Amino acid sequence: MKSEYVQHLVKQLLGDNLKKIERSSWIYSSNSLTPYPFQSNLYGLPPEVIKECLIGFIKSKYELREMEVNNFEDWVIKHLGSGIANRFMIPYNKKLWTVHPRDLTTEWLGNYVPTPKIDEIVDGALRVPEKKWGYNSYFYYPKYGGIYSLINEFLKYIDNNCIYYNKKIANINTLEKIVTYSDGTKDTYKNIISTIPLINLVNIIKPMPKEIHICAKKLKYNSILNINIGINEESNLDKHWIYFPEDQYIFYRIGFPASFSKSMAPSGCSSIYTEISYSDSVPLRYKSLEEIQKRVCADLIKTKFLNKLENILFSFSIDIKPAYVIYDHNWFHAKNNIINYLRGKNILSIGRYGSWEYSAMEDAILQGRDAAEFINSGVCYGNTSRISTNIK
Repeated sequence: MKSEYVQHLVKQLLGDNLKKIERSSWIYSSNSLTPYPFQSNLYGLPPEVIKECLIGFIKSKYELREMEVNNFEDWVIKHLGSGIANRFMIPYNKKLWTVHPRDLTTEWLGNYVPTPKIDEIVDGALRVPEKKWGYNSYFYYPKYGGIYSLINEFLKYIDNNCIYYNKKIANINTLEKIVTYSDGTKDTYKNIISTIPLINLVNIIKPMPKEIHICAKKLKYNSILNINIGINEESNLDKHWIYFPEDQYIFYRIGFPASFSKSMAPSGCSSIYTEISYSDSVPLRYKSLEEIQKRVCADLIKTKFLNKLENILFSFSIDIKPAYVIYDHNWFHAKNNIINYLRGKNILSIGRYGSWEYSAMEDAILQGRDAAEFINSGVCYGNTSRISTNIK
């Protein structure tokens, strides 16, 4: 967590049920398991891969300094070189986002892609470096109850009579300021703070200008099929998650919940979550869920993260749609036009999907705080282009 405010809040809410964890994330490529991030942990890869990545990185520092950056692919090549681009950054991001990096902008980057110096990348090619790279080299996680325990702590400060469960909004009338639910009940409102995915929110607001609907149709996303497997063995407890850039494996990432907290699985057992990205342009490879699950298990055994099929106790899947917002060249203007229009109607659309952005739980907490303070202040926020996250 970067924000001192969020750190203090989460520690206050969870108290002793919170532990600080040193990240153990990895990359599986070229039949090798190397630490994340790829660019600063080349040691352990085949010699020809290391050579290609080092030469490309060094050339980028001397030959590409004046290179113009028009998209994410350009950014990777300019800052990390063609070797790292071809061996990890391009295939992995293409697999994750389901679009080629040349079709992505750089507006989502932030601190998500670290850029080492020449001596640091050379050092990481000669040995496993001591320094932990990346924005989340350490992170916090509940000892018991999983991440949902944080939600439960928030709920203790909210009057349960103010929360409607199993309610779906069918319509928001911005002229009369009435919310209608799918069961026919209604509420009036003064302001709305919404975390509904922006593309869905547009469709339930009446009236809505045609140009806003056009903007919504320009917004793209991918979906994630999350397949979870419970296994009758304690394994991979020294790893948190692993990235798979190569297309020969169906998933782009797997992880091990029991390595976050042993309370996440019964004694003697553990679990694996796997993530498969797809979209309208890149559909799932198999038609049935059963076929996908078989392929997932085969790939887990092939990479030795699952010992044998007989150890599987159960599996279940979650289809996350939308999952990742795609930062193509329409993203900025389309989503800002929608959000500014909604703010003019006293609707603050926030959170990962409400803001239609690539953000973390920490960002969602900050946006929730700022939105509440914004409304409580009585300030007219009409066409504000961005809610500040710097309120003390």
